[in-house]
Amino acid sequence: MGVTDRLAIERKELDDLIACLMGSNWERFKHELHRPQFFDLAAVVVEGIFDDL
Repeated sequence: MGVTDRLAIERKELDDLIACLMGSNWERFKHELHRPQFFDLAAVVVEGIFDDL
């Protein structure tokens, strides 16, 4: 409560992250990654197994 203007968390399942990094989806995702630069803390949380990367 009270941190929504200071904190950004983007949650992605592994398949969704891979889709975001390919083709025309990359431009949209890249734009999303630039928005959090105005926050005190930003993170992309990937739900998956590290070895699957």
